[in-house]
Amino acid sequence: MPGDKDAHAGIITSVFGGRSLGWLTREGVELGGAADLERELAESRAREAALAEVLSVMSQAPVDLKAVLETILKWILELGPADTASILLREGEVFTGVAGMGMTPDEEELDKQSSAHGHSAIRPGARATLTGRVASEGRTVQIPDVALDEEYDPWVRERLAVVERTMLGVPLLRDREVIGVIVARRRAPRPFSPREIALLEEFAHQATIAIENVRLSTETGEALERQVAISRVLDAMSQTSKDVTRSGLRTRRPDCHNGRPGQRTEHVGRTGSDRRGQRADRRRPGRS
Repeated sequence: MPGDKDAHAGIITSVFGGRSLGWLTREGVELGGAADLERELAESRAREAALAEVLSVMSQAPVDLKAVLETILKWILELGPADTASILLREGEVFTGVAGMGMTPDEEELDKQSSAHGHSAIRPGARATLTGRVASEGRTVQIPDVALDEEYDPWVRERLAVVERTMLGVPLLRDREVIGVIVARRRAPRPFSPREIALLEEFAHQATIAIENVRLSTETGEALERQVAISRVLDAMSQTSKDVTRSGLRTRRPDCHNGRPGQRTEHVGRTGSDRRGQRADRRRPGRS
């Protein structure tokens, strides 16, 4: 198999996977083997299945954002692996939670207390929170152990140290702007590996696509509704104009004297005797 020589470790690494194929170092330590390759293949298949399911949900329900986000959270817990996970989206100038998964009743109660303490709406740049750091830096941020992070909110840190130790925040980016944050947590102080971080960043990318699909669909639907409303108004105005025109035609008197519109009658002059006879008739009393 093609390979490149690693002179320092004394092994041959695969140019395909970048890892050893069971060769030993000079100290006799095996750097990889069939078991490792099988595990990596299994992980790769699981990642492909996860992404395929996310894409399937997106195609079947393009405007059902909740279904997509919950599918992503499910796979984060399984493949992260993480004990709990949540997604926060930007609304105006703050980030608020829109989906969560994996929390125990005690952790849910702690989450409510944290919200009451002022963490229900997080502003970018708030170093006392993981979401605030991710939003301000625009990149993935990991807190290996919350109990040792002096920048974190002391009130929350004291309580989180019992249930959450390692936290990873991954941004949802649209045109370099952070529109959301995925937060994955582990109850033990066990940092996420580069491979695990890369997987969560891929999930963040899928979540961003889903959010954009919903936004575009909503904007398109609103635009169509506006067009329909304008069309109805124009139709109503046109119909009103026609009704006014018809009404004017019905009430207009025809220019006629003998019942035939448009035809003028000629007045024949009366003779003097005719006029005298008419005056005499007017003076004559009526019959009883």
